[in-house]
Amino acid sequence: MKIIIGLLLGVLLVIAWWMAPPTERWVDMAKSHTGQDITVHRVVEFHFGGGELSNALTRWPNTFSFEFTNPSDGKNISWKGEENVRPVLLDVVNGSAWLVINSSFVHSDVKKYGCPEIDYVFLTYDLKKGHWIAVEPSNAPPELREANLSYGYEPYLMPNSRVLDADNIASQLHSAEVSTAGHLNRLIPRNLEQWKYKYKKSSATTRIHNDCRPPLAQPVNYIAAAGPSKNVELEVLASEIIEPELLIRESPNSSESPWGAYSWDKERALACRDRIKQADDQDQRLTTWQRFVRDTSGKKVFLNSYNWFCDSDVVWIFGHGMTEPGRVVITKTTNTGDIIYKASFARPAASNAKEVAMRISTMRVKDGFVYFEWVSFDHGGYDWHVKHSSKFRFQEPSSLSAGLSNGRTQ
Repeated sequence: MKIIIGLLLGVLLVIAWWMAPPTERWVDMAKSHTGQDITVHRVVEFHFGGGELSNALTRWPNTFSFEFTNPSDGKNISWKGEENVRPVLLDVVNGSAWLVINSSFVHSDVKKYGCPEIDYVFLTYDLKKGHWIAVEPSNAPPELREANLSYGYEPYLMPNSRVLDADNIASQLHSAEVSTAGHLNRLIPRNLEQWKYKYKKSSATTRIHNDCRPPLAQPVNYIAAAGPSKNVELEVLASEIIEPELLIRESPNSSESPWGAYSWDKERALACRDRIKQADDQDQRLTTWQRFVRDTSGKKVFLNSYNWFCDSDVVWIFGHGMTEPGRVVITKTTNTGDIIYKASFARPAASNAKEVAMRISTMRVKDGFVYFEWVSFDHGGYDWHVKHSSKFRFQEPSSLSAGLSNGRTQ
């Protein structure tokens, strides 16, 4: 029985150790705006991370708290934040304690943090209520200008005494400013314009769960918004069974795809580099969208799910299956993105095979007709078995309005 009890106690101790986060302590000598040192007793708790297993099983120093004595009245004041919320400035102005925190997780708790424009919150300690309350940056004292608390727990930067003076803190803050690409600013920003963060546009356009900031207008798919396509009649020019079947074999170690060379048109795709670009690599609404580079309005954007290639005077856009299921839609635009027409036809059925595709490399325009080859094939592993080929053409619609005025016309 004693052995069992001992084992149970041992298990309980292990569980308690596992559940209770380890802590580390140090002291910041925070330089007040008056030049006075404020002794701030710092504590950090180590919590398990998230995501991949190696991160989830590692404890990280990410939950901060502190205590200090207000030099104006001798009263002790403390603060504790959630995970990844960092205190960066502590000062006393006209007898009142003020704190500035920095975190990307302050936009979902209006009661505690208000609704800040950027990842900084100004807090003041309410003696009557006994807790910190959020204050609009415009209403915070102008003396709150420069960060004076160490940004995190960095033991290799700490002296043996673990007491960081103003110079130690300034050095650590400089490193943090660089390593965070300016998410931390030593000169405290009060609005988006002042924030010297490399990715502030990304922050401004990101919305977390329960985000207090108003929803942002979502981009409009310019191609889809142009309306339905105009139906065109396919004319069969040739149809043949490929015997023996054409075998195209991929090499897993090659950077070039034989099937891509057969079915796509790399040269004309590359010709779009100066005409089609990622819409915006920071605006979180547009990171998976494309835009027409030569469009001065900036509004002609469309989804990455499309495919495109370019001739000298036009851009061709494919991949409208979601907007017009069962049909192949081809949009022809000018280099500035003005739509010349959207043409479509029913997707040709497979012949002697399971899958079908247009050979983009064969698509050409001549005398007002669009010519292309359509192939049927089976695909397994690294092998493509092309079994049937059809050659089609359709007459180009005469104008955009002919197809987009009253839906798809026959």
